[in-house]
Amino acid sequence: MKIRSIKKRFGSTAVRTLAACGLLAGSLVASNAHAQSGLVNAFETPAKATNVQQTAASNSRSIKHGDQEFAVMTAEGVPTAASAGRVATLGSMPTSELNGGVTQTSCLSCGTSCGGSCPGGSYGGMYGGSCNTGSCGNYGGYGSSMGGGCGIPCRPYRFAMVEALYMEHQGDAPQLLGSNFQSAEFDFEWGSRITVGMVPDCVHGMETTFVGPFNWDLQSSSTFTPPLAFDTVSSDRLLGPFMAPFTDVVADRATYEADYWSIEANKTLVGWDVAKLLIGGRYIDYDELYRYGFSNDTGEQAVLQSETENSLYGMQVGLDMLFPTSCHGYMDFRGRAGGYLNFAESDVRGFNTAGATVFANDDDLELAGVFELGAGYRYELGEMLTLRAGGEMWYVTGIADAPTQLSNVVRRGSGQSIAIDDDFFVIGVNFGAQMKF
Repeated sequence: MKIRSIKKRFGSTAVRTLAACGLLAGSLVASNAHAQSGLVNAFETPAKATNVQQTAASNSRSIKHGDQEFAVMTAEGVPTAASAGRVATLGSMPTSELNGGVTQTSCLSCGTSCGGSCPGGSYGGMYGGSCNTGSCGNYGGYGSSMGGGCGIPCRPYRFAMVEALYMEHQGDAPQLLGSNFQSAEFDFEWGSRITVGMVPDCVHGMETTFVGPFNWDLQSSSTFTPPLAFDTVSSDRLLGPFMAPFTDVVADRATYEADYWSIEANKTLVGWDVAKLLIGGRYIDYDELYRYGFSNDTGEQAVLQSETENSLYGMQVGLDMLFPTSCHGYMDFRGRAGGYLNFAESDVRGFNTAGATVFANDDDLELAGVFELGAGYRYELGEMLTLRAGGEMWYVTGIADAPTQLSNVVRRGSGQSIAIDDDFFVIGVNFGAQMKF
């Protein structure tokens, strides 16, 4: 009855799995106990194990199997740092010990004195220094800055990387009047990415990166035959007096600008010089300006302008990976993801030749996200200089763009509530060089 209820609740497969695990556990316990007793019988003192003989002079034991005898080394017979002729301190290891002796090292204390890393070589006094003394960055008596006294040999280093970015903003000017309005697109623009950093213990490091400045801008214009009426409610109390003269628009023009720059500081964790994890803080400044002008067939003109400012503060994580493809060449991967608080502001204003004006502004706080993906190829020209070229894509969400605020005024006659729910892509290529010293 009990088995049936278990099957009904968990199913026959789960029951069989649990039964098999129980049998396996029981077998392991039984075999472990048997192995323990066998080992005890085999390596007991000669008084309890008749087939084991001990030679006091050599401090070793032997096991007989039939007519053959096999020597067994005891723990007391293994030479250690405490044995005569051995030196326990790595930094004081004499040169003669390097040629034939077994170097005893203890790098566990590096977790507190070297930040968790044991840089340098485990080749005795040649690399000198002791982790306990904090001399993890020197090769002992040689006075070099190429490592410490424990772990794997490596050079603490600093680096500077300068890249030229050729990126395109994937936004365009909105369609405010009608289907005849031809919306232009942003062009590719030049910017930069400058990174400086250091890895003092070959594992833990820090770096700072500046990106930008980018200034994307576009201009577009259209003419309308026959004239078009502005797509808005003329009786609206905000835009009614402003838009009254423009029931027969014959031409319009638009100017759209977007500015971007950022600065960040990261802690890094480097593994084998082919993987780097990052975590840190970043500030991103993104501003837009959209100016829209139009005129009617009697020569009257009007200009509407919308300006937004996005100030993003947040944290990000990242990963850089290298994949060797040749003796000096590497494919690489670059990824970043961050969460931000966006302090956004909007300012919409306008005027016409008849003297009517429009003014509306607002500010608010919103969550934003920034994601970056890139790939490229690196080629080492030497130990210090590396060239790189690649492509990448950025995605920014949770921002206030200028055309949306202006559209809110024009379409609905309301600009008192800022909209912070837009996003944009940036794609492009880059190339640069890194100096490592």
